[in-house]
Amino acid sequence: GVSEADARRSFVPSGTNLLWLLEHLAVAEQAWVVIRSGATPVLIDNDSAGDAVARALAHYRATAAQVDAIIEVSPFDKATAYAAEDADVTLRL
Repeated sequence: GVSEADARRSFVPSGTNLLWLLEHLAVAEQAWVVIRSGATPVLIDNDSAGDAVARALAHYRATAAQVDAIIEVSPFDKATAYAAEDADVTLRL
Protein backbone atom coordinates (compact mmCIF):
# COMPACT_ATOMS: atom_id res chain seq x y z
CA GLY A 1 0.00 0.00 0.00
CA VAL A 2 3.01 2.32 -0.24
CA SER A 3 3.31 4.55 -3.29
CA GLU A 4 6.46 4.71 -5.44
CA ALA A 5 7.20 8.18 -4.11
CA ASP A 6 6.76 7.16 -0.46
CA ALA A 7 8.87 4.02 -0.95
CA ARG A 8 11.70 6.18 -2.27
CA ARG A 9 11.37 8.88 0.40
CA SER A 10 14.09 8.89 3.02
CA PHE A 11 13.63 10.20 6.52
CA VAL A 12 17.16 9.49 7.74
CA PRO A 13 20.52 11.12 6.93
CA SER A 14 21.87 7.90 5.39
CA GLY A 15 19.35 8.13 2.56
CA THR A 16 17.91 4.69 3.35
CA ASN A 17 14.34 4.27 2.16
CA LEU A 18 11.74 1.50 2.17
CA LEU A 19 12.46 0.42 -1.40
CA TRP A 20 16.19 0.09 -0.73
CA LEU A 21 15.51 -1.79 2.51
CA LEU A 22 13.20 -4.27 0.79
CA GLU A 23 15.75 -4.93 -1.95
CA HIS A 24 18.55 -5.23 0.62
CA LEU A 25 16.62 -7.83 2.63
CA ALA A 26 16.11 -10.02 -0.46
CA VAL A 27 19.79 -9.83 -1.41
CA ALA A 28 20.94 -10.47 2.18
CA GLU A 29 18.71 -13.55 2.52
CA GLN A 30 20.03 -14.83 -0.80
CA ALA A 31 23.64 -14.30 0.31
CA TRP A 32 23.27 -15.84 3.75
CA VAL A 33 20.95 -18.75 2.98
CA VAL A 34 20.28 -19.40 -0.71
CA ILE A 35 23.80 -19.12 -2.12
CA ARG A 36 25.39 -20.85 0.87
CA SER A 37 22.98 -23.76 0.45
CA GLY A 38 24.05 -24.19 -3.15
CA ALA A 39 20.70 -23.12 -4.58
CA THR A 40 20.27 -20.61 -7.41
CA PRO A 41 19.01 -17.22 -6.23
CA VAL A 42 15.73 -15.82 -7.50
CA LEU A 43 16.49 -12.93 -9.84
CA ILE A 44 14.34 -10.06 -11.03
CA ASP A 45 14.71 -7.82 -14.06
CA ASN A 46 15.54 -4.40 -12.61
CA ASP A 47 15.62 -2.89 -16.10
CA SER A 48 12.02 -3.69 -16.95
CA ALA A 49 9.47 -0.92 -16.92
CA GLY A 50 6.84 -0.91 -14.22
CA ASP A 51 6.28 -0.44 -10.56
CA ALA A 52 9.59 -0.78 -8.70
CA VAL A 53 7.80 -1.37 -5.40
CA ALA A 54 5.74 -4.25 -6.81
CA ARG A 55 8.85 -5.72 -8.45
CA ALA A 56 10.92 -5.45 -5.26
CA LEU A 57 8.10 -6.92 -3.18
CA ALA A 58 7.70 -9.84 -5.59
CA HIS A 59 11.46 -10.42 -5.45
CA TYR A 60 11.46 -10.41 -1.65
CA ARG A 61 8.45 -12.74 -1.45
CA ALA A 62 10.01 -15.18 -3.92
CA THR A 63 13.30 -15.10 -2.02
CA ALA A 64 11.53 -15.59 1.32
CA ALA A 65 9.66 -18.60 -0.07
CA GLN A 66 12.93 -20.05 -1.35
CA VAL A 67 14.64 -19.47 2.00
CA ASP A 68 11.70 -21.08 3.84
CA ALA A 69 11.92 -24.13 1.57
CA ILE A 70 15.67 -24.46 2.15
CA ILE A 71 15.32 -24.14 5.91
CA GLU A 72 12.46 -26.64 5.97
CA VAL A 73 14.68 -29.41 4.60
CA SER A 74 18.04 -28.37 6.05
CA PRO A 75 18.98 -29.11 9.65
CA PHE A 76 20.53 -26.04 11.29
CA ASP A 77 23.74 -27.89 12.11
CA LYS A 78 24.23 -29.61 8.74
CA ALA A 79 27.49 -28.31 7.30
CA THR A 80 27.77 -27.59 3.61
CA ALA A 81 30.82 -26.51 1.67
CA TYR A 82 30.91 -22.87 0.72
CA ALA A 83 33.71 -22.20 -1.72
CA ALA A 84 33.77 -18.43 -1.23
CA GLU A 85 34.86 -18.92 2.37
CA ASP A 86 36.78 -22.14 1.78
CA ALA A 87 34.99 -23.61 4.77
CA ASP A 88 31.90 -25.52 5.76
CA VAL A 89 28.98 -23.40 6.88
CA THR A 90 25.68 -24.14 8.60
CA LEU A 91 22.42 -22.23 8.85
CA ARG A 92 23.50 -21.19 12.34
CA LEU A 93 26.26 -18.96 10.93
